[in-house]
Amino acid sequence: MILNRVALFLFALAFSLTARAEATNQPPATGGLAALGFLAGGTWQGELPPGPDGQKVTIEARFAWTENHQGIRFDSAWLVGGRKSPYTSGIYLWNPQSNQIVITYSDNEGGLTTGTVSLADDVFVHNLQLNYPSGKAENIQTKLTHSGSDGFTNAIFRLKDGQWDKFVEVHYQKTKPAPPG
Repeated sequence: MILNRVALFLFALAFSLTARAEATNQPPATGGLAALGFLAGGTWQGELPPGPDGQKVTIEARFAWTENHQGIRFDSAWLVGGRKSPYTSGIYLWNPQSNQIVITYSDNEGGLTTGTVSLADDVFVHNLQLNYPSGKAENIQTKLTHSGSDGFTNAIFRLKDGQWDKFVEVHYQKTKPAPPG
């Protein structure tokens, strides 16, 4: 049960977050948050391995700048058998005190994930703690790699025997451009 929830959480975490860019006259985000700006706008989809019943599973994500242009909010949903089910809602923010990107999101079962994001060799490394409603916590690491204007890959790792073990890797494609501002 926990493994299934972790799998679902991991798939949804950085994957399919669809976005609609919002027009703003605010200055660009400060610090490293601007580096994640490529996510904002349009709809992103990633294909996952088929579900236990063989059904096609897709994750969809939307990212958008906050109105003050100091955060990037996101929502993701599962697409299974033509049905859309909301999964995560969260935000990336710049923490000027620690000089790094922070992320917080909740999932559809009441789990809360928090963490930090750093840029290493053109890869956005997310060090996260997933807090389940049961009180259990798990450390997760994701590595998001931007691959051109219309794609990114998200690899998810679980801590196993003191080492990061790759759990899954999903490639996302932008399927719809952002609406005109």
